[in-house]
Formats: sequence, structure tokens, C-alpha cells
Amino acid sequence: MTRFIQDWARTCVAALMLLTSLLPGSAVAQTDGLPPGPGMPGAIMRDPVTGRIGAAPPVLEIHVCVDMADDPACETVSLQSALSGISRGGTVILHAGEYRQAARLDVHRTHIQALPGAALVGVAESGKGALVVTANDVVIEGLSCAGISVRDRNGACIRMEGRNLTLRRVHFHDSEQGLLAGGDTGLILVEDSRFENLGQGGQAHGIYVGGGELIIRRSVFISSKGEGHEIKSRAARTLVEDSIVASLNSRDSYLIDVPNGGDTIIRRNILQEGPASANNGAIAFAMEGDKRENSSILVENNVILMDRPGGIVVKAKSGHKATMTGNVIVGPTEKFRFGAVKSACNEFGNVCLAGRPELKARDGLMLPRINNLDKILAETGLW
Repeated sequence: MTRFIQDWARTCVAALMLLTSLLPGSAVAQTDGLPPGPGMPGAIMRDPVTGRIGAAPPVLEIHVCVDMADDPACETVSLQSALSGISRGGTVILHAGEYRQAARLDVHRTHIQALPGAALVGVAESGKGALVVTANDVVIEGLSCAGISVRDRNGACIRMEGRNLTLRRVHFHDSEQGLLAGGDTGLILVEDSRFENLGQGGQAHGIYVGGGELIIRRSVFISSKGEGHEIKSRAARTLVEDSIVASLNSRDSYLIDVPNGGDTIIRRNILQEGPASANNGAIAFAMEGDKRENSSILVENNVILMDRPGGIVVKAKSGHKATMTGNVIVGPTEKFRFGAVKSACNEFGNVCLAGRPELKARDGLMLPRINNLDKILAETGLW
């Protein structure tokens, strides 16, 4: 009897430890500097033969498709089922097709891999977005999303409520908002992606980040609508580099709005304030008051196209002056102002050109390091 009690106690302790490890947010802190471990064990189960409690094997890959009859490689047609059934560190693979469904992601370290042609269309979860992410350390690649609209006019392709999100090669368009991340959501990293025709009522934007850190690289933000910004960041640190941020002919607002200040770097981009922009500033900094320590803004090595009469390159409050170096600013100087900057034409390497012909004739431009740049420039008509 004593041996039975000891075995039973050990089994209970082991089961309790497994259950604890599987609770959201209960992963052991990485205090030793090592990278996160592999996916966590699967669900707790009782062996039907021995009766012992143990962990099922982790589910590290689930394939989803619109119609399993057309794609026998898939295990489910339900995105929510896949996101709920994957183990930590696992990958959910979306096969090509139009998914008229939305879902919530609660499993940490999930990787969503969308194959070419996979798109979420027209459905929002909980009145928030196509994907509501409460998990931490999520990576989403290759996903398209369109047609997201909700009652409060803030429907997003992704609503981020966890911490640390990476977006790569996503295409979010024709919705109220591309990405909405509130509060301190850790690091938001966007690479090689495209956001277009997003915005609503001046409160929804291409990207809106409420805190943490925002890094954007090699991406395209164009034609925000409804007086939305292409990029709005309340992050403590904001970096936008090697990207195209352009109004084109849309009724957008600021190209980049950093309303609470912070450590901000905007470099090696093509920026275009369009003729129909509702706001006269291309870049706005600390316009709602400086709420970050050591706030500063550096604008360097950009091509800035000022197509709005009366436009201002940088607007800022709280006594800030943007540091501008090595930029090429295009547009008749009598039709735009620099605003809150420490330098202007022919200072600190900045050059002012009257129009597109002079720009096309200029050698040695610092252009974004972005794939298919010539094709994008031709498509958008930027020059």
C-alpha cells in the first residue's frame, strides 16, 4: 500500500508540473540567455492500457485548407481548430484559398505560414479583427487579408494583444486597419510587407502601435484612406527604414505620426506627401505631447516628395527639432516648408530639387534596399 501511495504521489506531482507548464504565460523565464526551447508537450492524457497519466506528443504542424476534398494534405478546414490545437513552437500552414473565417490565437510561439494565395477575407473575431492574437512571440508570414470592418470602425487584419509579433511578406489591404497593437506589446517587427488602402474616420490606420518598439524594414505603405495615417506609432522606439511610405492621390493624413515622441529614426525611405492629404505634415513628432524620455527624431538619407501645396516636412511640438541629414527633398520650395528641423536645403547634406525631372537625372540617390523597387516605382507612379 505504501508503494502504491508513493507511486500515486509522484504521478500527481508530475502531472501538476506538466499542467503548470502548459498554462498561458507560465513558461519558465529565460534567465540564462539561452534561446527558447522546442515546443511544449501536448495535452495531458491517461493511457487507456496502463491508466497512467502522461503527455500526448506535441502537435508541431497543422495544415489548413478551404476544401479538404481539393487538398488531402490538410487536417482541417477550421483555422480556429488549428490555432487551438497547435502546440507551443508549432506551425500552422494555410494552403491557398479564400478563408471567410476569423480566429483567436492564444498559444505562445506559434508560427503561421500562409502559402501563396492564402487570404483571410471579410470576417472579424470578437468585433476586433481577422486574427486576434493574445499569445506571445508569434510569427506570421505570407498572409493576405482584406475586407475587415467592425462596428467601431477599427477592424484590423491583426489585433495584437500579446507581446512580440513578427510580420513577414504579409499583404493587408482594403480594410479599416492593417495592424492594431495596443499598450506595451513588446517588439513589433514588420519586414518585406505591403499595407494599402487602409484607414477609417481618422482613427484607423495602416499600422497603429500603442507602445513597446516598432521596427519596419523593406515594406510598402501606400494610399491610406479616410484621413488615416500610413504609420502611427506611440512606441518608445520607432524605426522605419528601406521602405516606401506614400499618399499617392489618397485622402490620408500624416505619412508617419509619432504623437508621443520617443527614439525615432526614419532613414533610406521614399516618402511622398500627396496633393490630397488632409493634414499638411509629412512627418509628425510629439504633436500630442512628449511622453517618452530622451526623445529625438532623425530623418536621414530619404527621398521626400512634397506634392501637397503648403506641406510641412516635419511638424513637432514640445520644442523638438528634427535632425535632417543627407535627404533629397523634391518640390518647389515656395510650396512647402521644412517646419521643425535643424537644417534645410544645402545644409547637413540635404539637397532640394524643384521637381521629378531633376530627381530622375540625379545620380547616387540613397534608395530603399527593397525587392522589385523599379517595379513598385513604375506601378505607383512616384516617378
